[in-house]
Amino acid sequence: MEYWVPWGNTEVFFEAPPELSVTTPNLTPLTDEEILSKVSAIPPDTPYVFIDYLPPPTVYRTILERLAESAKTAYVSSWRLGLEKVSESIAELDRLEKKPPLAPIKEFAHETQNYESMALIYPVTSRLLLNRVVTSPTEYLAWLFKIHGVSGYDPSHTSLLPVEISYSIDGLVQGIWTPNSWADRKPPVFDSVIVSPGKTPLDSTFYLAAQSIILSTPACGDGTTILAVSECRDGLGPPEFVRQLYETLESGLGGEPGLYVNPYRVVAAELAAALRSYRTYLVTSLPRSLARLLLGLKTFETVQEGLAQLLRLHGRTHRMLLVREGLHTDLSMLATG
Repeated sequence: MEYWVPWGNTEVFFEAPPELSVTTPNLTPLTDEEILSKVSAIPPDTPYVFIDYLPPPTVYRTILERLAESAKTAYVSSWRLGLEKVSESIAELDRLEKKPPLAPIKEFAHETQNYESMALIYPVTSRLLLNRVVTSPTEYLAWLFKIHGVSGYDPSHTSLLPVEISYSIDGLVQGIWTPNSWADRKPPVFDSVIVSPGKTPLDSTFYLAAQSIILSTPACGDGTTILAVSECRDGLGPPEFVRQLYETLESGLGGEPGLYVNPYRVVAAELAAALRSYRTYLVTSLPRSLARLLLGLKTFETVQEGLAQLLRLHGRTHRMLLVREGLHTDLSMLATG
């Protein structure tokens, strides 16, 4: 059978034997009426909004329209794409027709007003990446303040409304929650996982590919093999991530990301833990020598070559998970019961 995987601004396919059991997450989007019903839980008079941004901007439209008249400012973080991408992220959100004023989250340090209520809007996968770093929405916002240099403010003294969103890169919203606590269900375990961060620009660097590898690990168990597919046309990613990754892999650290306020250190630590736990290969345009020397990963030029390796390791009848949008997909939705 033929399966397709994002690669840059196109897609590539691989041929799998018919006896291979392939599972692809199928998400059911909410209707416009359901989205409006969910968004109505957000108080329209919330003065301060914080957005932990991951494209596309259209996902945030309904929420920002509700808060456009009352919110003094919507502060934006872009650590998932790279801290230096915040201006680009704000520019994408600024194209929405109706929204509050937008600013980088670091500018919240200049606020002098009372902070009686706030809203934190974030994709579920950002929270999943931080599940060993923060344990509550309040800790999440405090972590965002730390990585952006906002000091002297404790969000635990404020009424904070978390707004968690599950969505696709095409802007289809699968869920909106306002959770008081976090509890995730464990998905089934697969023999192999093929995961792509998503279509361009989400597969442009290894920093993004690393996040998709980390987010695939809940579906991994003893003996699972991961095949990550990412063009990485812009290389490894932010220089600070490359430095943190090198130091983490060289030192063998990575078990305690909760100690790290640097997002690149968190991703590096979680990736190092994943690479130690699960056999991992990479389909990429990165030079093989770079992937081998820095990452310790064997690479393939095509997904078909990578699949051949998976079939050699696990046989033609094993259970495979194919994740086409690894940066956006919450695998707990595969859980049953």
